[in-house]
Amino acid sequence: MPYKEMAVVMGRSIHSLDTRYRYLHLPEGARQAKNERHNEGKKAARAAAADPLNVPYKVLEDRAARLSAPITLTGMLFGDPPVGFSALDRRAHA
Repeated sequence: MPYKEMAVVMGRSIHSLDTRYRYLHLPEGARQAKNERHNEGKKAARAAAADPLNVPYKVLEDRAARLSAPITLTGMLFGDPPVGFSALDRRAHA
């Protein structure tokens, strides 16, 4: 049966059928090596996601200051930065 017909019957793309066919016809050693590479990548991604972020203390200090700064009405409604934290305020105090 041609890939085009199989794709319609199985609800898959022609490319996915071709990829699967090539994978199933790999020699056993090559298939195992491919699976190991795939699993190593997944393990690395899980390990990276599990590591806590190393945030510098200065960034945490700035965040705490922003959260404790008074919020104006326009800040509440439109997301303006807190008083003293806008680019204009920083330039005026620099």
